[in-house]
Amino acid sequence: MNRKDRLSRWGIGPRIALVTLAFAALAGGVDDRWPELSRVRFLPYEVIAPLAGALLVIGVSMLVGAARSAMKAYNRDQLATSGIFAVVRHPIYSAWIVWILPGLALLSRSWPMLLTPLVAYAVFKLSIHREDECLLQRFGQAYLDYRGSVRELIPFAHKKVPLLLVGILVVLTALVIYATRQVRATPDEKATTLAGDELIPQPIGAVNHAITIHRPPRDVWPWLVQMGSGRAGWYAYDFIDNGGHRSAERILPAYQNIHVGSVFPALPGVTDVFLVMQFEPEHSLVLSWRLPSGKYQTSWAFVLEQPQPDQTRLIVRGRVAPGYRPYGLPQWLAVPTGAMAHFIMQRKQLLGIAQRAESRP
Repeated sequence: MNRKDRLSRWGIGPRIALVTLAFAALAGGVDDRWPELSRVRFLPYEVIAPLAGALLVIGVSMLVGAARSAMKAYNRDQLATSGIFAVVRHPIYSAWIVWILPGLALLSRSWPMLLTPLVAYAVFKLSIHREDECLLQRFGQAYLDYRGSVRELIPFAHKKVPLLLVGILVVLTALVIYATRQVRATPDEKATTLAGDELIPQPIGAVNHAITIHRPPRDVWPWLVQMGSGRAGWYAYDFIDNGGHRSAERILPAYQNIHVGSVFPALPGVTDVFLVMQFEPEHSLVLSWRLPSGKYQTSWAFVLEQPQPDQTRLIVRGRVAPGYRPYGLPQWLAVPTGAMAHFIMQRKQLLGIAQRAESRP
C-alpha cells in the first residue's frame, strides 16, 4: 500500500474542528446578543472553575500522550493498541469531546457553549466510519479484534464504572458547593462598590468571598494587619505561602502598625507583593500588586462590616487587570486558573481568620 492510500495523519480531526469552531462562533454570537438568557447561573464560579480545571488537566494530559503514540504508530505503519489506545480506540477525539471541550464550555458559563461537545460528538459519530474502514482495510483481522475489545470513545461504557464515576462527581460537586457556602459572598455583596475598586475600574476578572465572624470588627482587624509571609503568615496553607512555618495563633504586637506602602510579602523573600494601598482601621484594608511601570495588576480588598454588635461580615474581593499573566501563562488560561487557586487559598484563609478571632476570649 503506497503512502497516499494510507489514512491521513489528521484523520477526521479537521472536520470535527471546523464544524465545532463554526458552532462555537455561533454560540458566542448568541451569548453576546442575549447574555442574560444564555448565562449559566445555577452554579457559582467557585464550583465551575475546579470542575472545569480537572476536566482540562485530564483532557490535555490524555491528548498529549495519545498524539505521541499515534504519531509513532503512523510513522511505523503500525496499529496503535498500547497505552491509552488500550483504553479507548480514539483517545485524541475522546480527549477533546469528553474532557477538553466540556471544560472550556463550563468556563464560558454559557448554555449555547455547553452544546459544543454534543455537536463535536455528532460529527464524530457521522464521520468515524471513514477511519474505521481505512484501518480495517489496512490491518484486517487485527483491527477487527482490536475494535471488538476496546471501546470507541468512552472507556468502560459497557460496565458499571460510568455510574461509579457519575456518583463520585455528584459527591464531589456537593462537597464543593457545601464548602463554597461557607465563604460565598451574597449577590448584594458582589454588586456593591468596595474600597479599592477604583484601582482597577475595568477588571478582566474578579472574585468575591465573605464569611461571618462572631466577633466585632475590632477583634478581627488585628489578624488582618499582621498578615504576610515572614510576618504572621496568611492563615492558609503554610507550606505554599509561608515557607512551611505555621501561621500565628496569636496577635503579634510588632506587626500591628501599618502605613500606605507597607509590604505584606506574598511568599518568603518577596519584597514588592503585596503593598498596602489604602486602609481604614477596623473597616477596610486594600492590598495590591503593582508592575514596575506603576500599573495596578491586582487588587485585594478586605472589608469589615458589622451587621450586629458582636458580629463581623468580612468581605474579600480580588481583581485583576488586563495583561495578567503569572508565570507567563496566556491570559485566557491565567484568569480561570488564578480564580481556582485563589478560591482554594482564600477559603482556607477566611476560615483560619474566623477560627482565630473567635477562639480568643
